[in-house]
Parts: sequence; C-alpha cells; structure tokens
Amino acid sequence: FFSLLRMMYGAGYPPMALPPSASYPSMTPGTFPAGNFGQTSIEQWNAKQIDAFARTLAFVSQHSDIFSKFLASAGPEATIHVPFSGGFDEAPAVHRFLSPQLPASWRSVTLEATDVHLPQNMGYTSINDPKFRFSHRYLDLSKEKMPKCHLALGLHPQVVGFENDGWDRIIHEVVTGAEATLFTTWMKVECDKLVQMCRQLGCEVQSWQNPHALPEQGED
Repeated sequence: FFSLLRMMYGAGYPPMALPPSASYPSMTPGTFPAGNFGQTSIEQWNAKQIDAFARTLAFVSQHSDIFSKFLASAGPEATIHVPFSGGFDEAPAVHRFLSPQLPASWRSVTLEATDVHLPQNMGYTSINDPKFRFSHRYLDLSKEKMPKCHLALGLHPQVVGFENDGWDRIIHEVVTGAEATLFTTWMKVECDKLVQMCRQLGCEVQSWQNPHALPEQGED
C-alpha cells in the first residue's frame, strides 16, 4: 500500500471533490521506458522507479490543482523545497514531469533538497537543464526553520515508529513554510498519521492510494 497525502496550507486552495471513478493513463510526456538505462538490473530497477514516480505525479495532477496552481502562480522564479530528501532519487521524475509544462516566461525552478543525512551522490546529478537548479544542504527541521517556498515535496516522512525524532516540529515547519505540500508515504498507517498531524495544524487535506506503486517494493 503506497498512499499519497496532498496537503494544502492556508487560503487560496479551495476544497475539491475527487471524481468517483477514473482511469489513470500512462504519463506522456516524460515517461522513462523501463530498460532504457542499460542492461544491468540496477539500472532497469531505477528506470522502473523513476517511471512509477512520474506516473504518480501525473495521477496527482489529474486529481487536484496543486500543480496547476503552482504553474499558474509561482513563476518566473519558482522554488520547491524537498525536506528529508535523502538522495532525492525522485529528481529525474520530477524534472520530466514538470519540464514540459513550464510556462515560457519562467526563468528558473530551484529545487533545494535538505536532510540530516545526505549521500555523496544525489539523484539529480544527471539532469542538465538550464531552467532547473538543484542544490542540497544539511538542515535539521526539528531544530531549524524551513525556507519559504512555493511548493514542498515531502517524500516518505517516518512519522510512525520515530515519534521521538521531532516529527511534529518537522511537519509543522514544512506545512507553514510552503504554500502547498505534497507528501508521499509507504503505508496507510503512515498516511493516516500524517493526515491527523496536518489537520491538527489547521491544514486542508486530501489523500489517495497510489495506483502506480511498484509491488516489488514490498509496500504493506
């Protein structure tokens, strides 16, 4: 089970009803066909992960206006913060999803990845696009403030089982620092906990189960 929380903080994002049923077509443009990254199993697995996350972002775009609002109002110099990012392996999928949609008037999109543990190799190093600026740095949101941004991508916050690691403060920093936030979680219990935390902070919340999760990842 891979569930999604789309969380919106503050005014300007009115409630929206989800359609009762829908089909979820493959994402075009920007889909990474599995196998195009070489013959090794690691490269093929990475391609599958990138493709799955690109489809996930397309699914969110179909069911909410979080990205259309971002594209309509965040330019010409937009900022996206990626807290607790790890290596930000999802960067190629984010780039491939957003790049064809950027308004011609936009000069740049800055994506800043932060975490308390940052690997030496980040997932965005292969991206060469003058409009996309990537960076990463140490930031402990349990003690420090998150920079203001147009959009936050909170990928897999460990809010269940690690409650003593300051997650209440971390989630507060994310939702108050961003105009809108998209969280992803691995398990439904994590999604339910995150929904509860965000509602207690006064957020408007929508959540979905992701139809593009990879069964090989062993989600509950």
